[in-house]
Amino acid sequence: DWSSDVCSSDLPAPNLNFPSSSSTVIVRIINTTSYIKGSAQLILDPHIPGHDEVDCPCFSFLITNARESRHVLFDLGLRKDFETGLAPTVRKWITGDKPVFKVNVERNVADILDEDSAKLGTSSKDIEAVIWSHHHWDHIGDMMTFPSKTELVVGPGFKAQYLPGYPKNPESPLCEADFEGRNVREIDASSFSFKIGQFPAFDYFGDGSFYLLHSPGHTVGHIC
Repeated sequence: DWSSDVCSSDLPAPNLNFPSSSSTVIVRIINTTSYIKGSAQLILDPHIPGHDEVDCPCFSFLITNARESRHVLFDLGLRKDFETGLAPTVRKWITGDKPVFKVNVERNVADILDEDSAKLGTSSKDIEAVIWSHHHWDHIGDMMTFPSKTELVVGPGFKAQYLPGYPKNPESPLCEADFEGRNVREIDASSFSFKIGQFPAFDYFGDGSFYLLHSPGHTVGHIC
């Protein structure tokens, strides 16, 4: 039996301080067809007996500001050609004789957009920017599948920490080909000029419809 107090609390809901706005965005979740299996102990601590393996899908988010006919993607999952397309420093985790993670990828996000463009009302060439939450290989996809006019948006401190990419920097976890000929827009810390809840916030479209939050900790420059 569930008693009435199991899910209730006398604590008031926190004030997240959302600025007043009548603008909204349309958010669609894209199944990137990227799936990852690996040891839970590599990712989660403390270990929970019986929960020894993580088995996760990777998602991308298509964000549309319909009023301005602008489309951005938040994260891309894993690239289809991960066996050859990733930088060597991270490729070793998922290829070779003893991979740490087992990975399966059927399609790149750009291909998914183009194949479903009639239903979505947009295609890869209409994406004004790809926003990377952070630099890990299961989030960055394949930027080369998007036109060079598509911006890459990253968080504070990203460029100093991770650029240049491989092969200019042999130890980089990223590939220089993702950045070449493309505007890489780093949103500096001062642009996160107010807080939503406890996180510094940036009004991406400038109309109060979609905010990026600066949330470092998992990686340098992490945004959500």
